[in-house]
Amino acid sequence: MFTTYHRLIAIKLIRFLWLLVIPLIPLSGTAQNDIISGKVVGENNTVLASANVTLVNDNGVILAFSISDDDGKFQIDIASINKTSNLYLEVLYLGYKKERQQFSETSSVYNFKLIPDATLLDEVVIRDKPLVERQGDTLEYNVSKFSKPEDRSIGDVLKRMPGIHVTSDGTIYYNNEEILNLYIHGDDLMAGKYGLASRVIRKEDIISVDIMRNHQPIKVLQDKVPSNKIAVNLVLKDEDSFKLSAQALLGAGLPKQYDLEITPILLNKTVKFLNHIAANNSGIDYRRDFKQLGTQNFISNKQSDEVAFSLSQGTVGSPDLPTEDYYINNSASINLNNLYTFKNDLKVRLNIQGLIDKNTLSYSNQLINYTANDTIIFDERQNLTNRPKILLSSINVMKNQKNFFFNNNLKINVSRNDDSSRLSFNDDSFSQNLSQNEFTISNDFNYIPKLSTKGIAEIRLITEYNTKDNKLNLRDGYQFPITQDEDYENVEQLLEIPTFYMDGFLSYKLPTSTIKQDYRLGYTRENREFNSTLLFNTTNESFIYDGDSGNALNWKKSKYYFISDFSVETKKIRASLNLPIFYQSINYSQKEYNLDKKDIGFFFNPNINFQYAFNVEKRLNFSYGHNTNFGNLSQVFRGVVLQNYRSLLSNNANLQRSDTDTFSLKYTLENSAELMFINGGITYRTLKINNILSSTIEDNIIRSELLPFGNTQNNLTLNLGFSKYLFAFKTKFSLNTQLSQSTFENIINDNLVPFKSNGILLSSNFSKSFLDIFTLDYTPRANWNFSRLEADDQNLSVESISYKTFRFEQNLNLTVTPAKEWNLKLNSNYISIKQNDFNSNTYFLLNLNFQHNLKNDKFELGIDVTNLFDVDEYRLYSITDNQQINTNFQLRGRMIIARLNWYL
Repeated sequence: MFTTYHRLIAIKLIRFLWLLVIPLIPLSGTAQNDIISGKVVGENNTVLASANVTLVNDNGVILAFSISDDDGKFQIDIASINKTSNLYLEVLYLGYKKERQQFSETSSVYNFKLIPDATLLDEVVIRDKPLVERQGDTLEYNVSKFSKPEDRSIGDVLKRMPGIHVTSDGTIYYNNEEILNLYIHGDDLMAGKYGLASRVIRKEDIISVDIMRNHQPIKVLQDKVPSNKIAVNLVLKDEDSFKLSAQALLGAGLPKQYDLEITPILLNKTVKFLNHIAANNSGIDYRRDFKQLGTQNFISNKQSDEVAFSLSQGTVGSPDLPTEDYYINNSASINLNNLYTFKNDLKVRLNIQGLIDKNTLSYSNQLINYTANDTIIFDERQNLTNRPKILLSSINVMKNQKNFFFNNNLKINVSRNDDSSRLSFNDDSFSQNLSQNEFTISNDFNYIPKLSTKGIAEIRLITEYNTKDNKLNLRDGYQFPITQDEDYENVEQLLEIPTFYMDGFLSYKLPTSTIKQDYRLGYTRENREFNSTLLFNTTNESFIYDGDSGNALNWKKSKYYFISDFSVETKKIRASLNLPIFYQSINYSQKEYNLDKKDIGFFFNPNINFQYAFNVEKRLNFSYGHNTNFGNLSQVFRGVVLQNYRSLLSNNANLQRSDTDTFSLKYTLENSAELMFINGGITYRTLKINNILSSTIEDNIIRSELLPFGNTQNNLTLNLGFSKYLFAFKTKFSLNTQLSQSTFENIINDNLVPFKSNGILLSSNFSKSFLDIFTLDYTPRANWNFSRLEADDQNLSVESISYKTFRFEQNLNLTVTPAKEWNLKLNSNYISIKQNDFNSNTYFLLNLNFQHNLKNDKFELGIDVTNLFDVDEYRLYSITDNQQINTNFQLRGRMIIARLNWYL
């Protein structure tokens, strides 16, 4: 029997627990018809303070909540609630019977008079915190509800959450939409490179994962400038703690393997740092942590038009396998991320990433080229050695307040590659070296003040200097495939691309009117050079290629732009109209070819977006956009460039202009009460280009150039996604499908070759725990691709270039936890590939991991067995236009490593 003292203690404890787990909903800025209110009283109209008032559905799931104040009054915001099902208001107060009233959309006031119940204490049920809670546009996932004992990082837990998908490179999607960024308690510690954070932050440090829809991180623009972006926020359990956490790893194994890591982490509201120092030769590629997955500094990444042109040693990429299966490396990395918040809300952040690496890749490749009159086959075998050195650094200063936003980001990046290889190509064997150096310094200044006129101004200025130097040397038997008069011992291709870029604008926003307006006036300047020389060297002297004059191209581009942006936001509708007009002048010249071209004109790129919200969890979105884009200097140089041992490039067309029209219709459903997420959409894109790629394929070379003929490409994509948490099985299930069709044209050996490509992609995921011992995660994936010649009016057999490729992959992870201290993880990857009449190739890769926790989880001893069956080769089929590519990669083979983890 409870005494009076025990009753008082229980009442205070329950009130305290409710205050901890249920945040109050802000009432400001909410429409009156979206608020329900009332009063809770007891016997003789006694005011009952701190009574728990909840809005629940038929299943008893809490959808909204409040706590009565000192006058017994409460208010609940129901704007985000799906009201299609039966809903009830319940009031719970110790010493009184629970009262319930059915919710009606016609009533906004609900008063409760509770009846005393002396035996109520024996019947009180304290509801457990739900799996997810919705707060307006924010969906909060309770981390403890989705985590498993074997999970170490918050990234492991993210993969279990319905509606969330994490790709192999760490990119996070929510209901098939890529997130804007990943924040740590509201801060962008990682400058958008959040892959490392999700892998090393412990699940125990995070209380919830918040999905923030319509996210506007800049405070001066909140509730004034609408946003349709989605961001993820990791909410710390204790934002005031100065406790340092750290992870250290020491690993060694066979054959001659090692793995070293140390990761100190401190996360609180004023100081955040996440630093990672590591070295290994066991197949871990640290460049995955350098990848830009999200935006930086709360603002969009506004970059110059990148010239993606460089020399290369080979024409084959990496296999589509986990890096530890093929990446033969010796790497060291440093990744420093430090952010400090001063008392005046000034934030200073320093990010530094560095890498030193030596890795090798061995492969044999057969390239089948179909032309109108012949089939030309390239056979090649290459052993590549790459030696990249990378240093990326940035310092950011930001102040984000209600009356202004200030941000300045300075970046300095340096990279160097010294690569070499030995190559057998058709009947020739030779060696080659490639040296690549790049230096970039840039500054991004952004200031957004709130003006006294109720308007908001914005100033942004971006400046960047970049230089790229490439030198490719082919020797020891390389035969240049085009006649050259002089005798030579080696061939050397030099390439330099220096760039200066500037973009600045002034903006004035009127966010208080019914139609929100934003007017932007800006100027862009771009100066580049394209310098290349093809040399033939002997022991004593060098000769310049006599087929042309090389390249010394000057490029100047200036653009004046004026953008008008209008948006309307109501309870159901969010619409925006973007009307950019720009005047552009592009001049490129080179006197050796009597080349002096100037392209000027006015252009208009309208974009419209319309969203209708049936409720906060169900939306239909339509968008249309037209974009006129122009090529860069890599598409107008006239002199021959030997890009690699079998590719000669030049151009004989004016500047490329492309006009793209994109139509998109999307539907999304988020049923947070049932934890069901559905997305579907259709996208149609048509691209019109004023030139076309022409390729001439000869016995040992492919010569490519752009010709001045019109070219149209079309693409249609349909997708449907479904993700659901099955409460009865306590598991996540997802299913995604995508259908795509594209048409395009190329000129192959002077024949116009139109192609059509169709693709079907199906993927699923199922995760389930059994008997609290077994955890199964199963992901099947099937991909069909069909490509064929669309017309047969040339002397070309349709069947000869008709491709059919099927790839089926099954990834299965099984974790067995017989006791708290022990677990066994089994990871298997089954791959089956079929292309045309080739024999099917199947692969089965199996990895094992044993873990034993020591001394209250402070130490973890693990043994990893990678590629248990010692599969040493992997064949990959791929299709590009008129080519079939069959590549056979050398894999790492079996590897055994013992790792000792220490967690502080």
